[in-house]
Amino acid sequence: MSTTCNEKFNGETLKHFRTLANVSQEELGKRLGGIKKNNISMWERGIKAIPPKYILQLLSIFNLSVQEYYPQPAGNVSVDVSSGLTCNAIVANTSSLREVIKDAMMQKNICSALALNKAIGYGNVETLERLLAGKLVGWFPEVLGAIIDALDLPVEDLPISGYEKLLLPPKGIFKEGAKLTRPVPVFSMADAADGFGYHGEDGNQLFDNWNPETTETIPAPIENRQLVGFKISGNSMSPTIKDGDTVLCDRNGIASNGKVVVVKFADQTKYAECVVCKRYHKVGKTILLTSDNRGDGLDYNVQIQDLEWILPCYMLVSYNL
Repeated sequence: MSTTCNEKFNGETLKHFRTLANVSQEELGKRLGGIKKNNISMWERGIKAIPPKYILQLLSIFNLSVQEYYPQPAGNVSVDVSSGLTCNAIVANTSSLREVIKDAMMQKNICSALALNKAIGYGNVETLERLLAGKLVGWFPEVLGAIIDALDLPVEDLPISGYEKLLLPPKGIFKEGAKLTRPVPVFSMADAADGFGYHGEDGNQLFDNWNPETTETIPAPIENRQLVGFKISGNSMSPTIKDGDTVLCDRNGIASNGKVVVVKFADQTKYAECVVCKRYHKVGKTILLTSDNRGDGLDYNVQIQDLEWILPCYMLVSYNL
């Protein structure tokens, strides 16, 4: 019989520590993000199982050790229980897990890493090939969750530990439209002008050098694009892009006429080290950078050598709708 991922931390355990901490069911529900008192009551009475996605939060709230209740597999990375969040946690890539995945792939007529990649929208065939070949030690839980949904695998029967099951996203969310995402760094226009995250002389790509602990990020769909975000200041591109909006730019993209771009002016030019968001037009050897808001903002008439870099905008993330 398979062990469910919340068997060790069950309703009886929850009630014991909640009572010990003198926390009401109503208060605990609020700490969990708005869970109804009746649901917590049913968890404690064993009428409903505690959803795995809440286990780490509960352990954190009551200052309990994840390791004690769900021993971590050897070789896995640590868990930060102070915040209730996993830190780069992975699911061990065991031969038994790979066998289950490959068998399910064959049943679904998914015969290659390329086909699996297409089924889950991961955007990295090489990584999937190496995982399926056993050349990488672990799966990111979100990627494995997408595979579980695509292959209709029952989580309870997977050859992974209870702790690892806690790391998986809720089953079925990818079928309901959830997408795999990756964190994309977001820079203010001033920071971009100052060169934050920018490797200029060693051949690395633009904005490769950013610190995930100190740089703002937003989740973006995993695709075959290298994205970087810029927080726009000013209303020169309004109403298309408003002050405070974030635009995601494709670091490998090529600017085309009529499209919105973010550019940095080169040193030794009139606008040296200035970064702007404008609409791009190329006429012969001249580049026109224009504002959508004709009453607010400068337009620029420059040559290609006047620009240090040009990044076409791929997606707008607006918080001002």
